[in-house]
Amino acid sequence: MSTSSPKCVFRSKGPGGFSSHRGFSLLEVMITLVVVAIGLLGVAGLQIASVRLADFAETRSRGSIYVDEIISRMRANRVNVMSYDTGGYAAVANGTLQSQKDLYSWRQVLAELPEGTGQVVVTRTGGSCSGSMTEPIDLCSLVDVDVTVRWNESRVKDGSSARTFTARTRI
Repeated sequence: MSTSSPKCVFRSKGPGGFSSHRGFSLLEVMITLVVVAIGLLGVAGLQIASVRLADFAETRSRGSIYVDEIISRMRANRVNVMSYDTGGYAAVANGTLQSQKDLYSWRQVLAELPEGTGQVVVTRTGGSCSGSMTEPIDLCSLVDVDVTVRWNESRVKDGSSARTFTARTRI
């Protein structure tokens, strides 16, 4: 009878003397998870900033549209353009004149902006009144119009962020 000695199984070593095990260790997986988590937090921060800036842009666009709206109404009612002067940011009553109705509805629309209000300042320019029939428009009746819309962006930005948009035109 022959007695055999137990066989020892040795694992082969790869290049450099390391074992040729394949796969990931727990430490490598944890490091990968930390790196991915930091990347996802960065993406979430960019998304929040993107939404905030989109809201800024949307509010500013609406402000400029509202300025154009009242100027268009003034051009349509050019005969009574001087009656569009609001004299400040005070409330405007709904009256019988078209200009009063226009200003009242304009102020109602401005209320859609956060703390939105507006004013219209109409100044007679007193251009050269030569009386010549060759001039394309009556320069005596030209007026400068300054329209200002004001709102607050503090709901999106920390602290008070009063914003204004002003347009000047000649009617």
